Amino acid sequence: MMKRLKWEYLVSHTEEELAQLGQEGWELVSVVPAANGTDRFYYKRPAPTVSESITLEQRSRVMQEGRKA
Repeated sequence: MMKRLKWEYLVSHTEEELAQLGQEGWELVSVVPAANGTDRFYYKRPAPTVSESITLEQRSRVMQEGRKA
């Protein structure tokens, strides 16, 4: 049986973020014009697994502690 992939989603209002978000693993899936004349950019990327989430939390904690020192 194939494991179902989970996704996380992000909505942005500026095209300037496109390159940075791409480097962070986000994939642009849609651009929708908003009523006020701006665009909405919809992104998705695979959600981290439980073990990846724990590692990301630990890394974030270590980075924050390093900034305090």
